[in-house]
Amino acid sequence: MTRKFDASTNDSHFLSYDIGLAAALATLHFELISLNRDNPRKIGFIFSRTPELEQATQEYFAGRLSVDARSFFENIKMPKNRIFSSAI
Repeated sequence: MTRKFDASTNDSHFLSYDIGLAAALATLHFELISLNRDNPRKIGFIFSRTPELEQATQEYFAGRLSVDARSFFENIKMPKNRIFSSAI
């Protein structure tokens, strides 16, 4: 599902344009709830904001997040499939 998303007014959701982060979060069982297509040059990945998601995101960017490699690879394909299956 693709919805309009305004990050400036939506504190309950987390938006990232990083497909690696999106795959890592999905591997940790955070649900990708929507895609943001407001920018025609890139796709945003929207997750529900939780303290656990914030912690995982910080660990990802610090290089301390560990996930199963095979699951990560499978979850890299998942957002790509969502992007291209719902292309406008």
